[in-house]
Amino acid sequence: PQLWPTTKAKAAVEAQNSLRTIKIIEGQGGKTKRKGVGTECTITLRPGEGIRELKVEIRDKFGKVKGHKLSSLALVEDGKVIGLVGKSGDLRDGMTLACRYTPATGNPRFGGYRYSFF
Repeated sequence: PQLWPTTKAKAAVEAQNSLRTIKIIEGQGGKTKRKGVGTECTITLRPGEGIRELKVEIRDKFGKVKGHKLSSLALVEDGKVIGLVGKSGDLRDGMTLACRYTPATGNPRFGGYRYSFF
């Protein structure tokens, strides 16, 4: 038990137990999937949902990017990237996040020859 509990941890728990609307920019994906969405969308997180659920919603809205994976979400204020969102407690109502993608290595064996010679 802590003698003096921190208010930061309490604020993060309270933020996760409320309804949050988050604006997503710079989203990429399949052209058929994001036809009506473009590169921006707004996602509403229910109480208890965090970064994992947010990334799932982003993939549902935009689709998958061929050869890439959604690696991180960057916090944007006034059109400038401030930093990365690392924990679910960092997600606040009304914030704007930018998607960051990195190349996915995948399984190189299936990318080349169809039949194996081993």
